[in-house]
Amino acid sequence: MADSKYHTEMRERLKSARVGAGAYIREVRENHRPKLSQRELAEKLNLPLYSFVSMVETGATYVRPEALGAWAEALGVDPQEFERKLLWPEVFH
Repeated sequence: MADSKYHTEMRERLKSARVGAGAYIREVRENHRPKLSQRELAEKLNLPLYSFVSMVETGATYVRPEALGAWAEALGVDPQEFERKLLWPEVFH
């Protein structure tokens, strides 16, 4: 029973972290100059489906850690800061 509660809490924490990371990515994309559409960001990242950007921004999925540098470069932000904010949101937000 305690295991089930633990797993439920962990799923909720992970979902919350994905949603927060997605919101941060959307904010960075929308504040990019010139502003980037989801399709333009997907093209910069050579993603076959631009809907993946939408899925990341809504928290349905996440950016794999090994891809964070490419996302930071495509968004024109410092890779180390980008990674810190996505990997350690409770510390750097």
